[in-house]
Amino acid sequence: MTTSTLEPDQPPATPVTPATPTSESFRLDDRVVGGPVLATTSGPDGGSLNVYRWMSWLRVRADQRVGVLVQTRREGDIVGVPIGYYRRELDDRLLAKIRDSVESIDWKSLPPLKGGDILANHYALEYHRGSLLIQRQFNARNFEFMAAIGAYMETASEVMNYIGERPAALMKASVRVTPDASERGLFSFRLTLENPGFGPIVITDPRVPAAQGAESPRMVLRVAPEIDGWGDLSWVNLAVTQTLPDGAPRTVVLPAGGRLDFDFPWRATAAGTHYIRGEWIDYEGPLDAVPGQLPMIPLTADGPPSDASGPYPVRGSAFATGVKFEV
Repeated sequence: MTTSTLEPDQPPATPVTPATPTSESFRLDDRVVGGPVLATTSGPDGGSLNVYRWMSWLRVRADQRVGVLVQTRREGDIVGVPIGYYRRELDDRLLAKIRDSVESIDWKSLPPLKGGDILANHYALEYHRGSLLIQRQFNARNFEFMAAIGAYMETASEVMNYIGERPAALMKASVRVTPDASERGLFSFRLTLENPGFGPIVITDPRVPAAQGAESPRMVLRVAPEIDGWGDLSWVNLAVTQTLPDGAPRTVVLPAGGRLDFDFPWRATAAGTHYIRGEWIDYEGPLDAVPGQLPMIPLTADGPPSDASGPYPVRGSAFATGVKFEV
């Protein structure tokens, strides 16, 4: 394993200056979950928080003029796209748009929830301003209901995209193939884990074995030969387990721009075109907490401004863009 530190390609965002709370201040939580529960961690406001295979959490606090977005896995398993934590200051225009999109809906007169699917994503919305409290849960297949709140859904998507332009602390995976110049058919595969965000992240060293019952190791490489015609590639999982040196800490902190490189030898058994892809998978989070570590949802529901400077514990799955190579 090799490590390196890269400079972020943009300067860190300006720290958020909390606004003075007013009667117009509100809090919005918009959660989307899918798949099984793969881990449990501390919740942002006490209690426990289930971590799902697919999970996004948008939280907006108008009194702080800030929004955060946390993602464990991208829909459709989009390759080359990081996961983790985004944070951005929100202006009065956007905050007013959020408030109006929620409060303009007659929530008591919406279509009934019908047509749901247990395998589809589940939504949970909570909006709190003064004495007004709106709480609704619905399914991605509740089509009539979702159409009726379309104005809010469009606004929430706009806010998520806006916050998503400010990566606070992320995990991104990539792969590289290098042929051995001394022997035909011998290659070196490199899996790189990097933090393209503006703040540090904390993870369990990927060489630490996953917990019993986990879906996979923390690092995954898959290779497949090209096929003729249509059909799915026959992917083969490689044994990528490496041993953590004696006495080495189980927890790794990656600064902004930092990365870890893991190299694995591979010998081809047949000539021709091949493909490789890689993944980082860890829903458990850091096994050993570090000082100042942030909670998974790094913004409390109320109270004083949250300290957002500590290492963020990324959880989830990051997929590397596949690489095509010749044997």
